[in-house]
Amino acid sequence: SSPLSAQQEMAKLKIILPELIALKNLHPIQLSVDTYHAETVAWLLTQDIDIVNDVSGALALDLVKEITITQRKYVAMHSLVVPARREVHIDFACNPADYIYAWMEQKIANFIAYGIDLQQIILDVGIGFGLTASQSWQVLRQINRFMNLPCELLVGHSRKSFLQHVVENSAANRDLASALIGLHLVNKVDYLRLHQAELLHELYVINSQLNY
Repeated sequence: SSPLSAQQEMAKLKIILPELIALKNLHPIQLSVDTYHAETVAWLLTQDIDIVNDVSGALALDLVKEITITQRKYVAMHSLVVPARREVHIDFACNPADYIYAWMEQKIANFIAYGIDLQQIILDVGIGFGLTASQSWQVLRQINRFMNLPCELLVGHSRKSFLQHVVENSAANRDLASALIGLHLVNKVDYLRLHQAELLHELYVINSQLNY
């Protein structure tokens, strides 16, 4: 992925965001915008958006507080470097779930110390960011351990490259595998980031009928 400056981000957003806000005014949806630039965030706080998704997980606490006091939510995703690089990952000597859990505990402690409302915070384990394929699978298998944290939890696994080890498809053809993983996660996390949510819905209904 190629990084964008704040100016480049805002130039793109100024084209599409008004159209999305118009849709939001017609339908019961929320708008989430990905950025890790403070300047972009400051501008977004003048717009009718609901969630700031920070893939660096490292926005300054004063800005995080400004996001949350306006009743918007802030997503802090675990990532070692931005943009992600395949050669940069959690040390193989560590349990990756332990490493991310400790990072989340520290983030929570920082938020509490700064007087930030944890109800407005969403934590993201960062599947595919700073994790090898095997480490991503380890984190997904251990997702239960994150359920006791006092913040909402998000998993964004959809179409990620770690699926190449089990699905021999291009990224756009990984939706069924993504939905199957989503079925495993749906009652364990608060948010799933999916490209084709209707597939998860179908699988959920089928699973419910089979277990009726």
